[in-house]
Amino acid sequence: MANQISTAVARLIEGLLRASPENPSTNLNNPAQWLVDWATGGPSSSGISVTEDKALGVPMAYACVRVIAEAIASLPLHVYRKRGRFSEPAPEHWAQPLLGEVPNPLHTAFVWRELVIVHALFWGNHYSAIEMDARGNVVLLPLLPWNTTVRLTSDGGRKVYRVRLSDGSEKEFREDRIVHVPALGSDGLIGISPVRRLRNMYGLAISAETFGAKFFANDARPSVILETPAKINQEAQKNLVSSLYEKFSGAENKWKVLVLEEGAKMHMVQMPLDDAQFLQTRQLQDAQIAAIYKVPPHMVAMTEKQTSWGSGIEQMDIGFAKHTILPWCRKIEMELGRKLFAGTEFFARFSLEGLMRGDFKTRNEGYAIQVQNGIRTRNEIRELEDLPPQSDGDIALVPANLTTMEKMQREPEATKQANNGGEA
Repeated sequence: MANQISTAVARLIEGLLRASPENPSTNLNNPAQWLVDWATGGPSSSGISVTEDKALGVPMAYACVRVIAEAIASLPLHVYRKRGRFSEPAPEHWAQPLLGEVPNPLHTAFVWRELVIVHALFWGNHYSAIEMDARGNVVLLPLLPWNTTVRLTSDGGRKVYRVRLSDGSEKEFREDRIVHVPALGSDGLIGISPVRRLRNMYGLAISAETFGAKFFANDARPSVILETPAKINQEAQKNLVSSLYEKFSGAENKWKVLVLEEGAKMHMVQMPLDDAQFLQTRQLQDAQIAAIYKVPPHMVAMTEKQTSWGSGIEQMDIGFAKHTILPWCRKIEMELGRKLFAGTEFFARFSLEGLMRGDFKTRNEGYAIQVQNGIRTRNEIRELEDLPPQSDGDIALVPANLTTMEKMQREPEATKQANNGGEA
C-alpha cells in the first residue's frame, strides 16, 4: 500500500512538472516558478513567503476586509421589475428569498455575501455554483477559489470553470452556471489576487509582525553576549544558554535577579526599536493596506491623521459608501443580473440609503423635501426608517401652488368660458 501511495505521489509531481511548457527542464531540484508560487505563495523581497492565509493574519488587512465585507453583507438586497423608464419592487419573485435570506442550506444571505467579499479581496475571485436542491429550488453554493480554475473554450466565446470538489474529483461548469465576482483583473478572465500581486508589501507587514512578536517574547530585550574568563566546552555553553532562556525569557520572568558565576560577564547588544524604525514601518504598512482597500482610517482605528474625504466622520462614511462599497455592489448586481435574470425584466439592487444618509436632522430634512415634492410617499420614507405604514401613506403629496405650463395656458380659457356661461 505504501509503495502504491509513493508511486501515485511521484506521478502527481511528475505531471505537475510537465505542466510547465515554458521551462521543459524543470525537475524537483529546479521546480518551475509557478509551482513554487502555488505551494508557498511566492517569496517577497523581505524573504517571507506570502500566501492568502498568511495575509489573513495581518491585522490591518483583516480589519479592512472585515469592514467592507460586513458593510456589504448588512445592506438590503431586493429584486425589482422594470416598468419602462421606472422600476418597482418585486417581492414575489423566486430570487428574493434566495438573495435576501437563504442562498443555500449552509449559509444565510449575510454569511454568503461575506464569503463573496473575503474571497475577492484576498484570493482575487469568488465563485458560486448555481444548482438546484431536492425541491427544485435554485441555490448558490460557494466554491473554494483556490480549487477553481477558469479557461476559455476553443472558440474563445465563453468561460469554462473546472472545480476540484471535496472528495478529490473534478467537475466542469458552464459559464451560465457560475456566479463569478472578480477583483481587479488584467486579462478579462479572472481577477488578480491582491495578496500575491502585492506580496512585497504583505511580506514586510508579516516580517514586522513576526519581529515584534519575537522581540516581546524575549521580554523586549535584544540578544546578549556572554563573556567568560576561561574557555568552556560546547556542552557547558549549551547548558548556560538553555538555563538563561528557561529562567529569563518571556514577559512573566522580567525583573528577576541574574547571577553569573565564575567571572562570566553579560554584554547587551542594544538595538532600540526607534533605531530600527519599527513603529514607523508598521504605521506605513497599515496606511498602505488601508489605502489599497479604500477604507477610511477612522474605521480601522487609525485616528492620528485626517483624510481627504472630508473633515467629519459623516463625510468619511459617505465617501466610504460611494467609493468603496458602491463599486462592489454594482459588480455583484451586474453578475447576478447576467446569471439569474438574463432576458427578463427583473434585476437585483442593493439599497445603500442606510450608508449614504446623514445624521438625524439632515436625514429628516431630506425626507421632508422628497415628500413635499411628491418624489416619495410617506410610507416609503417610513419603510426606510423601519416604521409601520400609515393607512393613507401611499398617496403622493404635491404642493398646492405648483402646476404645469400646459395647465396655466388652459386655465384662462376655462375661466373665460365659465364667466361667459355665468353671464348667459
